[in-house]
Amino acid sequence: MTCIDECPEHDTAFSFTTFENDGRYDEMIVVRDIFFWSRGAGDGEPFHGVVHLAYVPGERIVGLSKLVRLVEHLAGGAHSQQQLTDHIVGAINDHLAPRGAGAIVEARHVPVTPHDTLARAAGTVTLALTGRLHDDRAVRTEFVVATRRTVGAA
Repeated sequence: MTCIDECPEHDTAFSFTTFENDGRYDEMIVVRDIFFWSRGAGDGEPFHGVVHLAYVPGERIVGLSKLVRLVEHLAGGAHSQQQLTDHIVGAINDHLAPRGAGAIVEARHVPVTPHDTLARAAGTVTLALTGRLHDDRAVRTEFVVATRRTVGAA
């Protein structure tokens, strides 16, 4: 399931325009550090952080800014961090049919009640992988390493 079509809190349509992969690009595409704010499904408490996502193209590709807007759109609903992670990868799979897709969501949950103050310091990382990113250890490692590099670093 993806949240694009099935979550009632997303009352605005999200257009996921794709293009034919004419150049037959077959290397992993990684978009890092997509900032987001969201809220929990059960408690409504906010959480925020960054998403790193990747896909290995199949027959279709998408503009990179559309992937940023996808995260912004999906983060707008109420769900757990784990659901958000799965929804991002599900949407990429549904609309691009890539040879692999993945998302790493790094978040901090903002406690609303004073008794949860220790939770402020805790970070949570969730991961969802499909296809080559799930099955091929080298591709998975390449994705994780790519999320840790500084832009412009070799």
